[in-house]
Amino acid sequence: MYALSNSVVPSPFDNEKEAILAWEQGKEVVTNRPVLLSIESTSVCNLRCVMCPHAIGAVHRPKHMDQEIAGKLENFLKSAKNVQLHGIGEPLLSPAFWQFLSAIRDNHQAHIEVNSNAVLLTDSAIEKILDSNLSTINISLDACSREMYKKIRGESFEKVAKNIQRLCDKRNERKNSKLKVWLNMTIMKENYKEIVHFVHFAKAVGADHTHFNDLNDFDAEALASWMVTRGDFTFRYAEQMIGDIIEDVTKSLQEAKSHAEILKIGFSISGNKKLHLE
Repeated sequence: MYALSNSVVPSPFDNEKEAILAWEQGKEVVTNRPVLLSIESTSVCNLRCVMCPHAIGAVHRPKHMDQEIAGKLENFLKSAKNVQLHGIGEPLLSPAFWQFLSAIRDNHQAHIEVNSNAVLLTDSAIEKILDSNLSTINISLDACSREMYKKIRGESFEKVAKNIQRLCDKRNERKNSKLKVWLNMTIMKENYKEIVHFVHFAKAVGADHTHFNDLNDFDAEALASWMVTRGDFTFRYAEQMIGDIIEDVTKSLQEAKSHAEILKIGFSISGNKKLHLE
């Protein structure tokens, strides 16, 4: 239980210190603010990726967070040590996201991250991001070829690749920028052969890190009914699960990791424990 006052805004360091002390003392009512904040500024998205609930109309009443509500959260952002500004939607669409980014501008002690599909990374958006205190932007890409990207995400691969490269170039022009650019791939049967190439693509556009995870293991009923057709490609969720090709996927990830080490680009995996290479 929290008993909070809006009168004083503690620094992230002091707030975390108070939270740890309250935990060590076993307090049931605490006065510190949240140390970690995960805020979904919108559930609206501009894409319909085949493995996302948006593709099958399963995101009910998608909407942006009300900016008045967002305003009430601003002081909490200033005291948090870790801030995640994403959810099921595309944050760059949301006025509340940009409001949050402005509010947290002076919080230099926090790690602040957002997931994006990078479609809306215009020059104006890039400048706002680079002027902010954002630590990491995780760009969901899932492919490194025009054909595969179109199948999975339904957008122009060339457009998004140029957006990412422009972001990285402009970031590099700012010598003091702390922004890290991650590229993410959700592995499925359709795209796993691009895993190694994905690392090379990330290096070529100037990204700092590549991250891989597999499809979510939803319940059997949901998996059985999940089907999306895009052009000549029909995505059936249950058939795209990688359980029966786990050895092939693991070999590709091992090779990709070796390439990442040579190229000096970050590499990580989450999700299916069988994919972890440790």
